[in-house]
Amino acid sequence: MIVDDYTYRNFQVWEYKVSLGQLLIRSPMNSSYNTNIDLIFMWVDYMELPRFLKGIKFKPPTETNINHMENILKKPIENNTYILFSNGSEFIVVANSFKISENEMDIFD
Repeated sequence: MIVDDYTYRNFQVWEYKVSLGQLLIRSPMNSSYNTNIDLIFMWVDYMELPRFLKGIKFKPPTETNINHMENILKKPIENNTYILFSNGSEFIVVANSFKISENEMDIFD
């Protein structure tokens, strides 16, 4: 089961690998939390989000979200639209796959 509410953590766009279309959004460990929370999107087609996100809650995409992305990308969008709700705003990532990893990796790993 994927936890869909990380409103208690701060995240930032950590890394984007062009060759894989891989996007890493990380909430790094700190004095309050002893683990990182990594949101990993693979084969990203589109992303619309700021560098820093104060808390994240995942919401299901609406028909309006999907239609908007299909219009921008000029192709059908199936079950690969992710809506991140943060600080009162919605942000969109379209990617072929997604996973969440909670880990104790070093800040540079």
